[in-house]
Amino acid sequence: MKVYWVLFIFVLSSFLCAQQSEESEVIKEARRLLRAKQYAKAVQVLEQAAYVGDAQAMSHLGSLYQYGNKKIQNDKKALLWHKKAANAGSPESMERLGEILRRGSLGVRQNPKKAFSWFEKSAQAGNPKAMNTLGDMQQTGEGTKTDNKKAVQWYKKSAELGYSSAMTSLGYMYENGKGVEKNPKKAFDLYIKAAELGDSSAMANLGYMYQNGNGVSKDPKKAAEYYTQAAENKNGNAMILLASMYERGEGVRKNIPEAIKYYKEAAELGDAYAMNSLGYINQFTLSQKNYKEAFKWYKKSATLGNGVAMINLGRMYQYGVGMKRNSRQAEKWLKKAVELKAPDAEVYWKEFKEGRK
Repeated sequence: MKVYWVLFIFVLSSFLCAQQSEESEVIKEARRLLRAKQYAKAVQVLEQAAYVGDAQAMSHLGSLYQYGNKKIQNDKKALLWHKKAANAGSPESMERLGEILRRGSLGVRQNPKKAFSWFEKSAQAGNPKAMNTLGDMQQTGEGTKTDNKKAVQWYKKSAELGYSSAMTSLGYMYENGKGVEKNPKKAFDLYIKAAELGDSSAMANLGYMYQNGNGVSKDPKKAAEYYTQAAENKNGNAMILLASMYERGEGVRKNIPEAIKYYKEAAELGDAYAMNSLGYINQFTLSQKNYKEAFKWYKKSATLGNGVAMINLGRMYQYGVGMKRNSRQAEKWLKKAVELKAPDAEVYWKEFKEGRK
């Protein structure tokens, strides 16, 4: 139910964020029906308008079939209406078609090149989200040639239209001198602006700048404050960095329970580094060691491909920490760590091999 509710909110937000200057009565009525959980009636209202050529209704109908109530979700219909809406001039559906092709969803084969083309069409129609995505793709060379200068141009256009993610991305480019002359002060100003608009990545980046004295005077206390804001907005990186500060007592009073709390929140988001950190705390930091819990977190992290967790897990098996020794499992995980070229993996692999002689 939690996942469904998130998707439902997404659909509602797409109605709220329509780019047209005037929202039609059809969309207002469909939105009212959605809030009243009258999903079938909302679809009926949108379909009636869509069949007579209302591009806005087509676009919202595509989103409703893509993200709505499980009884309504229909990948084929979502794709059909997004295509119709895009061809009728909807910037939102052009962007969504780009995202579908970029990710390879709704039964469509992944095609970054075609995705880039749809994002371009959406951006040319004035969609700031598409402009930001084009910046990302130009920066990484996804579906196009890598071009940091062009990435900066797209981020600037999107940021000028008030898109906070683009402000953060543009700040990153200035902070690191990618496609522009390095300018930490300009980066800081952009992060501030984006953070004020609620962008959690900007908050985390401000924390990082204060923590490391990059473009501003070093201030661990302010760093922790920004990480806290970002963590409260579900930013996984900020959760990890804040947990680490509580673990060490940097900018905040040392507090292992708080560190565990934030590592767990990041772990719930699927972060393997946080899982490994929880394993380490349970094995080494707590006054009452909890090897069973340490093993659990190392195993989860290692299964997600974290090389350091593979070493930690392998060594628990090797020395029988909180369990019986298991050379076969120790060999398996230490060998995987070596293959991943994890830090010091060769050292521990050598130690393991010599111990078997």
